Amino acid sequence: MKKKSKKSEGLPSGRRSYYGFVRDYPGNEPVDSGYKSDVEKKQRRSSAVKWAFAVVGFVFVFVIGYFSATLMLDISHLPVAVESQPGETGAPAGQEQESGTAQPTGDNGSNGRNAIYLPASRLGDTDALNTLLDSAAAAGINAVVLDIKNEDGTINYACAVPEALAAEAPTADENLLPAIDAVRQHGMEVIGLFNCFNDPLAAAALDGGAVYYEDTDQLWLDGSPAKGGKAWLNPYSEAARNYNIQIIQEAFSALNLDKVLLTGVQFPAGYSMNKARFDGEDTSSVGRNGTLKSFVDSVLDAVGGADKIILYVTGDSALNGDADRYDGSLLDSSAKVCAPDLRQAQLPDPMTVGDTEMSPQADMNALVEAASRQIVSRATLGGRSMGIMPVLDAQDGETAKAYIQAAETAGVSGYILWSDTGDYTF
Repeated sequence: MKKKSKKSEGLPSGRRSYYGFVRDYPGNEPVDSGYKSDVEKKQRRSSAVKWAFAVVGFVFVFVIGYFSATLMLDISHLPVAVESQPGETGAPAGQEQESGTAQPTGDNGSNGRNAIYLPASRLGDTDALNTLLDSAAAAGINAVVLDIKNEDGTINYACAVPEALAAEAPTADENLLPAIDAVRQHGMEVIGLFNCFNDPLAAAALDGGAVYYEDTDQLWLDGSPAKGGKAWLNPYSEAARNYNIQIIQEAFSALNLDKVLLTGVQFPAGYSMNKARFDGEDTSSVGRNGTLKSFVDSVLDAVGGADKIILYVTGDSALNGDADRYDGSLLDSSAKVCAPDLRQAQLPDPMTVGDTEMSPQADMNALVEAASRQIVSRATLGGRSMGIMPVLDAQDGETAKAYIQAAETAGVSGYILWSDTGDYTF
């Protein structure tokens, strides 16, 4: 027999007893103590405060991230050590390729382009030139760099730009066109080399186009006249910029060039720089680095695309920036391919590669590999896609092969072998 549960009469369902403080205690009148309201208000305030802190925190992280990224990109003369792309892990030079690290693949526009430089002095003997090109082609060379506009300002083809004619710059080397034909007959690309702002002829001829001494009309020279000091064109000068662009555009079309190699896209450095005056700099809204990049953009338009341009830079500037020449670095210019100069004589000793100080005199193979790896990484910072074609010494065949191997180990797929005399052993 089931026991009947005891239940006090009058109790609400589910309640066995009363406590004097409950609202439904008999005789108690509903009282609004404000407790629940206060709790709800506090909860709402607490929630609002939490959301406010969350929003402030997000904005803070975004702002810090944005300005950090901007700083990393803008201060090119202090490049960031960790830069994403082929083979860069942020470790000191020579330690990047630990187990589990992807090997670099830094093609990025150089597309296996293997070039040699031939000076004008090697173009006159047709038989010797063809023999050299035969050997080069058999060794995997598929492009040749030929001088078009020289460091002394002379121009090696029949240039018709009026300002160039006024400066008596064209020399119309009779061997240039046959040499271009010979290169093409060997299935190779023709890369025209143009020295841009290191041009003493145009500096003397162009009105307002040069770098001047302080507040005078005297041409500034990059060294003592007795030691061969030369005048320079001013990268801020519209006349100087247009002069180079017109010549590059005309030659690219008239000579049917495949690529242009731009050198001298820089400000002068060294001797008495504190006395050099660059007209237009004070009134320009663009700094020196931006001025040089703007010039590259203009050349790009003149030749019809970034893939037509190879931009020469010093090897040290590609690694560490250069305040005097580039006001930073040109690795983030619009050029598709960069040619950092890794020839021993063109490098400081010692030089900094990543976090390591290295000597070109001690071990050039190791330096070429470490420098190439670092430069490939810097050239692809921020999602850029600039290929690397280092300029390598080619004083003898075995040395050149060792440098090529070192560069390829670092992820570089193209190069420019350089012999001042044009003598090569393959």
